[in-house]
Amino acid sequence: MKKINVGEIKPGMILAEEIVSPKGQVLAGPGTPITAQQLLHVSYYGIEQLAVQDEKDAIEKYDFDAPDEFIGETQSWRIVNSEEFQEFKRAYNKCSEKLEAIDGAMMLIRGLRNSADFEYENQLAQINSTLNKNIHTVFFVPSPENACISSSAVRELILNKCNLTGFVPLEIADFLYKKFKY
Repeated sequence: MKKINVGEIKPGMILAEEIVSPKGQVLAGPGTPITAQQLLHVSYYGIEQLAVQDEKDAIEKYDFDAPDEFIGETQSWRIVNSEEFQEFKRAYNKCSEKLEAIDGAMMLIRGLRNSADFEYENQLAQINSTLNKNIHTVFFVPSPENACISSSAVRELILNKCNLTGFVPLEIADFLYKKFKY
């Protein structure tokens, strides 16, 4: 058995000890192959190290027939472990802390375009509520003409140097034109 920093752990390694959340919930038991999803949970809970079995012990228990998404890095794993996401997470936490510090400010306002946004934002709202029972999330739904606009679509427009009018507010369009020099 050895303790390894979470950033060095790869899906498929075998746990030597159980993973326990800060609230005492057992996330995975010893002898379990680590999944990318578990690594996301571990990162979220701020757990920095996990105990994994040595390679010679783990080889006997390793599931070589596991599907690739079980043992390989997923797109979400790469995103969550990217420097950009870490920067976003720091900014989000800083913003949340500032909100908590303001007397009477107990709401987060979020926009929803579709059911996928709802799933993601609902999960964040539940997490925030778990962390602080006094924080509530309010969801706003866009008008139908703006519901189909995503940051990915705007990024494509920028890459192709297209007119952003009607896709983002004028102030944002001006900022993006200057930033990307077109």
